[in-house]
Amino acid sequence: MADTQMSIPEHSHIHQTKIRFDYSDAYSHTVRARTIIDQVALAFLNNTPQWLVKLTVLKDKMVKSYQQKDRAEVEKSEERFKHYAMEEGEQVGHFTIIYKSDEEIIFARKDKSINVNISLMFLGKQDSGKSQKQLIMSTVMQVNNWWGKMTMVPLKPFHQEMAPFVLENIAEEIANKQTNAISKKNKDDQPNKPDDK
Repeated sequence: MADTQMSIPEHSHIHQTKIRFDYSDAYSHTVRARTIIDQVALAFLNNTPQWLVKLTVLKDKMVKSYQQKDRAEVEKSEERFKHYAMEEGEQVGHFTIIYKSDEEIIFARKDKSINVNISLMFLGKQDSGKSQKQLIMSTVMQVNNWWGKMTMVPLKPFHQEMAPFVLENIAEEIANKQTNAISKKNKDDQPNKPDDK
């Protein structure tokens, strides 16, 4: 299903975080009902670094400063993220995980100019009997100073273009891995054929 823009769900924990809603948006995409939040988190981290690098480069060009160098710019491998526990308080790539439950995970990134919180949450329970549920990606930005205000002018339309693309990639990566896992299981479950003599 195509990405759909929507309001941030009222029961999202992002409303409880200490961030001012200077800008916010949310997009939805369907995923399989059995998808778990750790799968979403890993797919998000695998697909987000290039997006954030572009945003960081854009901001740095505006302020003519390259002081903020992210480790994830040079460490983009999927293997890098697999050893993380994905728990609250953990620093993962560009982000700190500030909230996690079975239904939602929130990543935060603080900057002198702009703070960003990104929530990934499910709408619909795995035991609802449905084959799919909604994955919602919500973004909240807090502008901290006048550089942040200037940065938001080009950043806002860029984010609005990139966020649905990132969410679609997340859903596609999860679906591909689930399909591959099913195929592997079916192959492993097949009885071995006797050798031809």
